Amino acid sequence: MTVLSILSIRLPGIIISFADTAGAANAFLALLMLGIGFEIRMDKEKIKKIIQILLMRYAIAIVMSVGFYYLAPFSLEVRQTLAIVTLGPVASVAPAFTAELKGDIEMASAINSLSIVTSIVAITAALLLLL
Repeated sequence: MTVLSILSIRLPGIIISFADTAGAANAFLALLMLGIGFEIRMDKEKIKKIIQILLMRYAIAIVMSVGFYYLAPFSLEVRQTLAIVTLGPVASVAPAFTAELKGDIEMASAINSLSIVTSIVAITAALLLLL
């Protein structure tokens, strides 16, 4: 799509309509996968592991965010954007990939769901600090 945009090539309306429909279904399938895998009842060992994973993920994200903001050789707007993007949630397809690799779907879904909430808080805090 980037190449088509650079070359100013327009796709026919029927292809755009089909892609729009498929794109809308993608969000539904991602949320369905999360709903299937997410369980409220978990043993303490899994909860501990989930907290460790999220703490490590967001610790690394904060270090990267600070690094991008202070060390990247770009304009202020680009550095701010990179700093905020690093705090984004885990990809919604992670539980599907976990299932394909015969991993723990329940844990992947819980991490995904919790990372969305955590990212909302982290990005809001970053916006308040950066802007």
